[in-house]
Amino acid sequence: MYGGSTAISTKDYTIHMGAVQLTKDYYYLRFEENNESRREKIPELLSLCKALRKHFYSFEYLVKHKPPKREPTDALISKIIIGNLGCNPAI
Repeated sequence: MYGGSTAISTKDYTIHMGAVQLTKDYYYLRFEENNESRREKIPELLSLCKALRKHFYSFEYLVKHKPPKREPTDALISKIIIGNLGCNPAI
């Protein structure tokens, strides 16, 4: 899932613990048979995306002793949301 030059590949699994908690906070967005994704939920989904980006941006990274580009990719954010909530189209 991570390329060799990505900053997140320098961290262990604990970097995702905050992301897990964020998705738990937005559990009501989870796609289920009687709880389909609706247009009204888009602002909340965008809020979750913003919170996830802020979470991953808050870490200090070093790649080859230099601070790399730390912007979380759209692919990472959408995979987290799809994997946990199942309510976001792939980007």
